[in-house]
Amino acid sequence: MSLKSVTLNITTSGTFDSLLIEDRSRLIFLNSLIIISDLILLVFSFSALKEMNMVLLIANSSAFTFILFLFIFLRSTKLITPTSHAFCVVGFLLFLYLGISGGSDNSGVLWILSYPLITIFLLRLRVGSVYSVLFICAVALFIIMPQLPSAAYSFSFKMRIIGSYILMLGFSIMYELTRETMHKKIEQTSLDLLNEKKQRDNLFNNVREGIFLLDKNLKVNENYSKALEDILSQSEPGNKNFLEILKDRVPKKMISTTEDYFNMFFDPGKDDELLEEINPLKRVEYNVLKKNGNFKTKQLEFSVNRISDEKGNIYILSTVRDITEAVELSQKLKKAKDETERQMETIFQVINVNPVLLDDFIAETEVEIKKINKILKSDNKNHAKIFANIYQSIHAIKGNAILLGLNNFVKKLHTIEDEINTLNKKNIVYNDILKLIIKLSGVQSEIANIKESIKKVLSFQASRKSGDQNKRDLFISAIKRVVETTSSALKKEAILDTDNFDCTLISDNNMKVMKDVFIQLARNAVSHGIESPKERIKKKKEKSGKIYLSSSRKGENIEFKFGDDGKGIDMERIREKAKSHKGIALSDVDNFDEKQLIRLIFHPGFSTADNPNISFGRGVGMNVVLSKVKSIGGKIKIKTSMDKGSEFTIIIPDTNTKMNIQKG
Repeated sequence: MSLKSVTLNITTSGTFDSLLIEDRSRLIFLNSLIIISDLILLVFSFSALKEMNMVLLIANSSAFTFILFLFIFLRSTKLITPTSHAFCVVGFLLFLYLGISGGSDNSGVLWILSYPLITIFLLRLRVGSVYSVLFICAVALFIIMPQLPSAAYSFSFKMRIIGSYILMLGFSIMYELTRETMHKKIEQTSLDLLNEKKQRDNLFNNVREGIFLLDKNLKVNENYSKALEDILSQSEPGNKNFLEILKDRVPKKMISTTEDYFNMFFDPGKDDELLEEINPLKRVEYNVLKKNGNFKTKQLEFSVNRISDEKGNIYILSTVRDITEAVELSQKLKKAKDETERQMETIFQVINVNPVLLDDFIAETEVEIKKINKILKSDNKNHAKIFANIYQSIHAIKGNAILLGLNNFVKKLHTIEDEINTLNKKNIVYNDILKLIIKLSGVQSEIANIKESIKKVLSFQASRKSGDQNKRDLFISAIKRVVETTSSALKKEAILDTDNFDCTLISDNNMKVMKDVFIQLARNAVSHGIESPKERIKKKKEKSGKIYLSSSRKGENIEFKFGDDGKGIDMERIREKAKSHKGIALSDVDNFDEKQLIRLIFHPGFSTADNPNISFGRGVGMNVVLSKVKSIGGKIKIKTSMDKGSEFTIIIPDTNTKMNIQKG
């Protein structure tokens, strides 16, 4: 045990940590007085013994013994006030004796001047002043009254003693008044500081934001809001390096960026507004490793400010908020809003479409989806063929969606076509198919939503029940709509002439196939055949291109002619594209005649377009046309002439006549 520890233990009677400052100071003062007094009394006792002054020896020895007893009593009981009273009484008697008798060489009278200082400090102002006044009255009584025994002092000396005492008493009273006033102020200040600390603690403990200070070493100050631990999922972050806390919880690149950013705060030349603008932690994904090994991602928002203390030391005052719920809610609201807008857009797009066309779209789309599902469930290992078949179905759905003006849905289908196109150019693995299946499931979900929107439209369309528009009108309406939408998309002008077309020549069984064929031919005519208005004017043609569709019965067959007055089929363009097309194994394209070159437009994946877009350029359209015509036992002939146009002749069996013969 050190000397300091021993001294504190003796002067505080072993109670240093358990007393208030005021009581502790009184206790230390009292113990110090007792020890010093006993030492002085011991010296005085030996001096009296040496001088053979038995009365003074007895007085000093008695006082020594009693004060020693008080020391033991105080250490045992810790009763400061009773001990102080007892000490002041002993001092009263001892100093009174010294004042009356004069002590050795009349020096004892000097000791009485210390009495008011000791008494007022130990017993406080009121009680100490009473003791001090009574004491001087007793001393004055003995030294002034001639009848009472006292030392032989001169009258002037007696007055000096009394005057000096009164002066010391006044000083002691003023000192105690000042001390008590200061003590009250200190107590009030301490109380205010305590209240402020409580308020700060309450604020730090109840505030939802994480508030903390960073020093120049980027260490978190030990005083921080309680919420910080929960937000950062970090127990006791005080005195820890902030970058270490962020480590493995935010992207690695952000650690160095944040360090550079924070170091700017300690450069007085950096502007505060600029620092606020470039804050890399305005919104950050914060990953927390959970006990089960999974990560929980929080969205945190940091705001930082530069502050300095009175010494000019710079700190970073930081506030962090957990905005995960707000971000998630915002995302849900945006998703709901987008979904509502998408549904409303779909409704507006189809609200003016004939209900029979809407029914056809749903039915035909479901047929294509069933085809896709059947393809995916098959055991066919030929991935290229699988993708080609899926591609055709997606293209067919897209064509029908364009017909209804479902632009957003068309864009999604176009993206899937792009992906299939990309997959065909690489070595396909299982994951590629899996990704495509996921995208196709999204298409199915979108179709379900569109179907629901269409049902809502149909429920408000009275015309659905009227049936006043015949089959011919609906068939032609679908093709006209393709011409209009494709022309608008490509900024062209085209008119469809169907005066010589009779839809009733087509049997119900062939109706869907022929509608798909004419829709694709109409799209190709506008995309590849009809020129822009400027080009047509240069060629001295009408500004609007003409597309025509006619039908006639030829024996047991039905013959359809679909043509346009556009630029015709560019044979050299086909020859050029054929040379660079990987899917065509040709030895000498240069020697192909016109008929052979025209056949190439039916080759899967072949297109003369430079940049495919939503309307054309996939090289799938004419291949689908040929496949569908063949599926009903038909065939196609093509006639074309440069700058005069092209004509497709489609011949199919007259199944209506055969069915009537069978019925007859």
